[in-house]
Amino acid sequence: MYKSNETDGIIRYTSLSKIEQQHLMIDMGHDTIVQKLINFISPPKVCPYRQSSSSSLEKSTNMTVEFYPIVFGFIDQYLFESIPRQVLINQQLKIVDQICLPKKFKDFSELIPGKLETYKFSFENELDYRRLYNTAYFAITMKKSGWDCNRHYEIISSGTMPFFDKLNTAGNYTLSLLPKSILYAAQTIPGVTRYNMSINHQLFDRNQYNLLLHRLLYFAKHRLTTVKIVEYILKTIKYPIKSSKKHSVLYISHEECDYMKEFMLHGFTRIFEENLYVFKPPKYMYEYPTSKMWTQEETKNYFKQALYGFGYGYKLSLKNYVRLYERDKKNLHDETIIEKNIKAKNYSLIVFGSIIRNNKLFSLTIKHYERSRIVLIDGEDDLKHKDRSEYAKWGTYFLREIPDNCDAFIHPSEDVERFLKSIKNITKANDESENQEILEIARGKLIPSAGLWFDNKKNNFKKWADFEIAFRNRYFSATMIHKKFSKLQQRIQLHDEPVTSYIDDVINLCREIDPNISDSIIIQHLMNGVNLDFKNEISRHDSCMNVLNEFLKYAKIEQDLYDTFEKSNQPSTG
Repeated sequence: MYKSNETDGIIRYTSLSKIEQQHLMIDMGHDTIVQKLINFISPPKVCPYRQSSSSSLEKSTNMTVEFYPIVFGFIDQYLFESIPRQVLINQQLKIVDQICLPKKFKDFSELIPGKLETYKFSFENELDYRRLYNTAYFAITMKKSGWDCNRHYEIISSGTMPFFDKLNTAGNYTLSLLPKSILYAAQTIPGVTRYNMSINHQLFDRNQYNLLLHRLLYFAKHRLTTVKIVEYILKTIKYPIKSSKKHSVLYISHEECDYMKEFMLHGFTRIFEENLYVFKPPKYMYEYPTSKMWTQEETKNYFKQALYGFGYGYKLSLKNYVRLYERDKKNLHDETIIEKNIKAKNYSLIVFGSIIRNNKLFSLTIKHYERSRIVLIDGEDDLKHKDRSEYAKWGTYFLREIPDNCDAFIHPSEDVERFLKSIKNITKANDESENQEILEIARGKLIPSAGLWFDNKKNNFKKWADFEIAFRNRYFSATMIHKKFSKLQQRIQLHDEPVTSYIDDVINLCREIDPNISDSIIIQHLMNGVNLDFKNEISRHDSCMNVLNEFLKYAKIEQDLYDTFEKSNQPSTG
């Protein structure tokens, strides 16, 4: 970092070292690396439109829908400290907010996801919790129920670098608002070892780490706070936020605790303030008695529900807006009031804070508002919801977990059942129906490959039940196998993943797809994703290319050599 002159308190650019100048450029917004990341806008995932009653086995229309990425982010009150500095550069005196990098005393935070014994906190101990992140160079994080989780932002906002397990498997769209290149670069700094959570400080380049951390924190300040994420939403829908016209934004909430809904409510409130109207505002965002230390049970009894993660990161974040909470609880207490306002087009924008959990007013909204004035936010972990495509047709859809493959939105069994149900609804078919016209209707709605299957089997279909049973058997199993094969093709050995773990996973996938698969084919799949160093060494042994046991033997030898080398490079504790 850089320090001011002790005499006049002014930082002179020409007196700084090269590293200090790089840090100053970050704080001034002139660092090309971080500015490129800040200015990058992740594109939406475009998927074929599917009606709620349709299936991917049916002929598709040309219509598509878009899913825009979104993440939880964090509330700016948790922002790491910054100090205004006077900087003399190019003979001009400027004021620059210098981001303060926390001092580090530990290699990795002792908070380990999945190990509950490391989390010994309660409702009122959030600062103690964040301190355990703040003092470490790295903190482990990983996929929870979904890829995006609050832990990532607790770590970043505490001023620490996340060590993100298996980040490369999250896909191109999920977490695309994060600066993944910075996270990857930090994990590969020499001396950093994940498996025993340590840093060899003789190899570790602290200057490189500090630059990466500084870029991450600057990026977070400009892209990952709740306000910045809502600004991204408004920019995406081209909402005229700077218009002189009075804004009137409706935010539709719900009774349950929900990270995404809470964080986006905070961002919208900070931007629109009195011009935001909240249907069912969550009380814990605004107030609770502070006369005593609270237990989790007392919190649950007061709010009528448990708060996720003790409310860390969001509880009381809108305490300065209690007046708005009281106003909306009084004036918007009845759904009929909201319905009347929607019909009268009293709002300039309508936001569904959790479209999957509360969509009751959706049908009415789309009758009175154009698509660009309807924002749909979806923070769910589960991708298998039949109505997402339909919602996205009528509003701008922001989705937290976006698969690279659009078919991941549809569960294979659900896909097959949906198609069969749609045909039965159209034709009124039942198990004993022998009308061949019903089967021809089904045939006409199938995609070409499924149609070819039908043509080859049609002599076996004497009645509807014959077709239904055969169709289920053919396409439910096929879609499952296709899904596993796609997973196999994408499987690579992860950073610091033992080769034996990688091999076991690939072999299991291969045999789930084909129980009779040959050793040579399994070995081909193993070689496609194994670490390059292992691949080069194993390739030296011809027997490894045809006999699986030989492959396993030499892979284990290479792993043992690798582990021995790593241990020999660990600093002595004696």
